[in-house]
Amino acid sequence: MKRLYFSFLLTTFACLAGYSQVDVTFTVDMSNETVDPAGVRISGAFTGWADSLMTDNGDGTYTLVFQLTEGDTLEWKFKNGPDGWEDIPGSACTTGGFGNNRLLIVPPSDTDATEEYCFGSCYACGMSGMTVSVDMANETVDPNGVFIAGGFNSWNDDPLTDNGDGTWSRTLVVETGTTYEYKFKNGADGWEAFDGDCLTGGAGSNRFFVGPAADSSAATVCFNSCDACMTGGGPSNITFTVDMSNETVSAEGVRMAGAFNGWSDTLMVDNGDGTWSLTLEMTSGDNVEYKFKNGPDGWENFGGPCLANGGNRFVDVPSADATLGTVCFNSCFACGEVGVTLTVDMQFETVAAEGVFIAGEFNGWTDTPINDNGNGTWTGYFGATPGDTIEYKFKNGPNGWENFNGDCLFSGNGSNRWTPVPAQDTTIDVVCFNKCEACITYDSLDVTFRVDMTEQTVDPAGVFLAGSFNGFTDAPMTNMGDSIWALTLVLIPGDTVTYKFKNGPDGWEAIAETDCTDGSFGNNRLLVVPPQPKVLDAVCFGKCGVCFDATAVTTSSLMNSCKNANGTITIIFDESQNCDSAPGDLAGLAEIGFHSSGNMWADVIDWDAATAVTAVNDGNDVFSLTIDPAAYYGLDINDIERIMMVFNQGPAVPGSPWASEGKDQDLNEDGSCDDMRLFLDQMPACSFDPTTTSSPALKSAGSCYDPNNGLVKIRWDEAQNCPNAPGELAGKAEIGFHSGAASFTDVVEWNAANAQTAVNDGSDVFEVVIDPVSYYAGVNNFGDLQNIYMVFNQGPTDPGSPWGSEGKDVDIDNNCVDLRLIISDLPTCDLTNTIDRELENSLVAIPNPFGDKTIVSFSNPNNSAYEVTLFGLTGKQIRTFHHVTGTSLEVDRNDIPAGMYFLNFRNEAGKIATLKLVVK
Repeated sequence: MKRLYFSFLLTTFACLAGYSQVDVTFTVDMSNETVDPAGVRISGAFTGWADSLMTDNGDGTYTLVFQLTEGDTLEWKFKNGPDGWEDIPGSACTTGGFGNNRLLIVPPSDTDATEEYCFGSCYACGMSGMTVSVDMANETVDPNGVFIAGGFNSWNDDPLTDNGDGTWSRTLVVETGTTYEYKFKNGADGWEAFDGDCLTGGAGSNRFFVGPAADSSAATVCFNSCDACMTGGGPSNITFTVDMSNETVSAEGVRMAGAFNGWSDTLMVDNGDGTWSLTLEMTSGDNVEYKFKNGPDGWENFGGPCLANGGNRFVDVPSADATLGTVCFNSCFACGEVGVTLTVDMQFETVAAEGVFIAGEFNGWTDTPINDNGNGTWTGYFGATPGDTIEYKFKNGPNGWENFNGDCLFSGNGSNRWTPVPAQDTTIDVVCFNKCEACITYDSLDVTFRVDMTEQTVDPAGVFLAGSFNGFTDAPMTNMGDSIWALTLVLIPGDTVTYKFKNGPDGWEAIAETDCTDGSFGNNRLLVVPPQPKVLDAVCFGKCGVCFDATAVTTSSLMNSCKNANGTITIIFDESQNCDSAPGDLAGLAEIGFHSSGNMWADVIDWDAATAVTAVNDGNDVFSLTIDPAAYYGLDINDIERIMMVFNQGPAVPGSPWASEGKDQDLNEDGSCDDMRLFLDQMPACSFDPTTTSSPALKSAGSCYDPNNGLVKIRWDEAQNCPNAPGELAGKAEIGFHSGAASFTDVVEWNAANAQTAVNDGSDVFEVVIDPVSYYAGVNNFGDLQNIYMVFNQGPTDPGSPWGSEGKDVDIDNNCVDLRLIISDLPTCDLTNTIDRELENSLVAIPNPFGDKTIVSFSNPNNSAYEVTLFGLTGKQIRTFHHVTGTSLEVDRNDIPAGMYFLNFRNEAGKIATLKLVVK
């Protein structure tokens, strides 16, 4: 078989003059496929992505010749029938991007484009790619690099690629089923020399692997070791013990296999009493899956609550050495024990950040974490001897013991729950936390609405409540004192109600915020009636939050600041809320000064002090920084009530730091700007906040919008699906898109007449492109659209059970939350024209950000003519440059306001490229 590789082509082409037409032969091997009666096809950029039938060679291969232009970079795929696109794992021969297409740079002479690739593979049939990686964290790497030598290269040195994180990798082309021996080398002479059970024959011998049936990656190992390098939380010695009393033990012993050894066998030690043990050094904090094996082929095969989704045992490695409880082979429990599964309903509780635990006689009254089911319930289990009576309690976090009275307790108020242990595995009925019975559901319940009129002059007629529950007629509220007015209504749990407060019969609220409203024409407040009676927080009239008190409340421009789990805090300043009277503005600056103090201004840390930190622009003029307040201000964290601060332009213009300044809007209502205050006890935990940030699973996957035509591309990465969402959507060709604009009040169902589905790109990243103006009722102009909410489901795959698998986001507390895109938080993209990546990657503006002007440089080897347009964030066209040639363009600021803009290049063929510019 002819083998031809193209890694040398770019440098070769640079030496060639002129471009010619060459014949390129494409061949695919269909030996592993059932060929579609409609034949084998090829589709690519050179066919306009239309199908071209290939010729059957009679030996399982198919061929087709194209005349192509030397030097062109082309993408293509083979197809088995009209709809049978290849799904090619990895990126050894592909673009690695959306579609994961095959890639070819056309050579300067007639050639075979492929070496008879197997359909759906980067290699010949019977061959596969095996990626091996070595971690050099504990070594001083030789200047010549790291190598691999083995039977696949006649023990010559093949260089590995430096991944930049201390690991080095190489993908080997190997034959399925063949055993290969090898070693890593640190430099030309630095052979590995160690002992371990991953070697073929004792100390100093070779590593080995068996050629896999499909492209695979071996676990990363430490140089001179069978195991991974110990990093992260540090090493812990974990002892595993399995009881083989119910088994006939294989003459070849009991083994353990898992992620720690690349799922190869590690022999366990016979303790002489029917149990076998193994102690392994693992990294604390890691989640490690594993199984026991009775002999080389005797894998455990059972079900139970101790297994991960893939059916493997698992351990969350603790920070100290530990001995795990002895379990019976093929069981979650000790031999002779049965399993007791318990579930607690936490729907009426605020669950602690650490989660929910169970403690009892079975674990020495220590905390055993239980699993969040994603629907408000949490489930755990323990093993016990039939006939025993076991006492236990649930805990909300490490200190939140249940404490209640009821007839399910062992001996009265505050004592323990208990259960007799039956002769077989059992599941106890779901109970409510701190109750003997299930959480009570109400047909109707009392909800008390409260409004704070501190910032208003109350109308003599009083304050009223009007909403969907009373046809938006006036219901008088009661003055409770301290400017708080209240009214209690009987509502139905789960109902969605809209409402507003009124100052007198005609004084409707005007609420500019959207966090608490339905986004309708009237921008009404929105409430989903809770499952139990509730007194709502007193909100400020005309606002989503509380009335502002500069001496006791965090200032509005810092409201998204939060606490991190390690004791640090992240401070986020939104420049759009900067005081209008503050000198200048800070928009467009890459970083700004942080001038602050703990509690008071007496001990301020100046923006240019030796210990100072700066706040960095996220690209949308929202600045953030993270500090350890105790270390930063020299105060015990418990002694810090608030942080006072002002921002300035110091790092951008050190000679004139206060020419632009960040303060808060008129906190004292006297027309002046005020210092910002951040109260530590009012800060939430740092987490994904769907009200202020686009969902990470959407944004990181490449979601974007086109300001030219109002289209939105929504891409969702299934790998980031909430672990507690039902099922999973991986591997499905398309999934349902269940969404609404502004909120879920006007949702477009996944199976609606005009519904869209999200299509799998082959790597479990799903994509759908929509026109929000035509898709959502009530969206009349793209510029008015702020948010898109959504959930995905398996509907198109299994319409009879659409919610059996579901796609949602996960926050820091492992709660599942609805997915959300914030349009202003997204990058722009062109959704109607092909993006010229080569041009886009060459675009550079110096300076950027700029004041008076900037020079934009770009690659233009063919001296193409471009139409260049400058757009604002909202898609407004600012300026157009016609027939731009050469390799540079000068952009003058003229009267352009400070802010972020997009410079779009479009050539005569319609291909575009975009560069982000910041005007300061």
